[in-house]
Amino acid sequence: MYSMGLPIKKQNRPLQVVLTVDPWAILDVKEVDQTFVTHLGVKMEWTNDYIRWSPDDFCGIDKVIVPSELLWKPYIVIKEMAEKEKSLSSPHLKINFNGTIEFSSDQVVMTNCRMQVNKFPFDTQTCNITFLSNMYDSKDLYLKSRYGHIQYTKRIRKIITQYEWLFCNMTVHNWNSIGHLYFPITVKRRSVIYIVNFLLPILYLTCLDLRSFLMSDTGGEKVGFKITVLLAVTVMQLILNDILPSSSDSIPLIMKYCFGIFTMMMLSLMETIFVMYLIEKDSASEDDEIAHDPSLEAMKKYGASLNDKSDFKRGSAAKEDTSIRHTEGPLTLEMFSDELKEMKKMITLLNTDKQEEKRGYWTKLAERINKIFAICYVTSIIVFLAIIFSMWTAAEDVICLS
Repeated sequence: MYSMGLPIKKQNRPLQVVLTVDPWAILDVKEVDQTFVTHLGVKMEWTNDYIRWSPDDFCGIDKVIVPSELLWKPYIVIKEMAEKEKSLSSPHLKINFNGTIEFSSDQVVMTNCRMQVNKFPFDTQTCNITFLSNMYDSKDLYLKSRYGHIQYTKRIRKIITQYEWLFCNMTVHNWNSIGHLYFPITVKRRSVIYIVNFLLPILYLTCLDLRSFLMSDTGGEKVGFKITVLLAVTVMQLILNDILPSSSDSIPLIMKYCFGIFTMMMLSLMETIFVMYLIEKDSASEDDEIAHDPSLEAMKKYGASLNDKSDFKRGSAAKEDTSIRHTEGPLTLEMFSDELKEMKKMITLLNTDKQEEKRGYWTKLAERINKIFAICYVTSIIVFLAIIFSMWTAAEDVICLS
């Protein structure tokens, strides 16, 4: 009979059950699954109106231990429960002489928690653990907390075991209308491991990409280097995709950080390809000049430089003038030959200067573009990183136990 109904004599008032909730450890916070794993110690106390005695009448005995099946006990559940992994409930009840009954249980619980990962890995999470009775409403059973906000926070900081997450505080709220009692627990992530393994490597890759502006634009080494750095950032993004939940309301700052760095590296790669195209255009125009000028082609074949073009033509003209001088008269032909040689020399110099000016135009344009882009790139990187890190390190009014 004592295990079937509420142990109260006056049916017009609810039975008050006092809860003491002690989080012994924050075991895990799974962002992808959005679950919160804790090791909880729960102690329930209530008064049985049908049990009471005087210790003086029983040799000073003020409490007894009985099996939990003999008396009624409240069936309290956790609303956010996703999975009850391990539970160690006491098989006995402790009964005091004034009718107060105590029941304790330790359990590892996995509860659902809506994660806010906007500031990952400098994020702070608040997860609720709500206790309620499935069998009784607020008119029959009333849940009450043993301690308040400040007492709970001081008490838990002395007993909790901390791993990746730091305990900040735990508050208490009562929903008297529906008989719920919920405990919001605020925890903060230890971000050092993520800074060393994730943020700093991406920052180092950015510095390597900046270093690529010191490399030569001729050849494919610069493009290959930039593609390698870009692939490294892509690998970091894939790792991050496995950590963060896909159901987040807003884009986390770390995703903006990676995407911003990735975008600027992509623009840098496109600029490098464009600069190389301009330089190759200069080289192509030089090859066309050599192909259309037989004398330049001959000098290239035998290893002569472009500056020797006039000497090459001057030698041929000298041989022709010598033969003419022997056949038609020395004086007049020699003067005519000298004038021809001077005219050829002048025309050759003018053509050479024009060709050099034409060939150097695209290269000079590529150098100007490269300098302007390098200045804009460095400035954009500095401003972008300053904005991201200022948003990350924005002050919060949450003090956590270190």
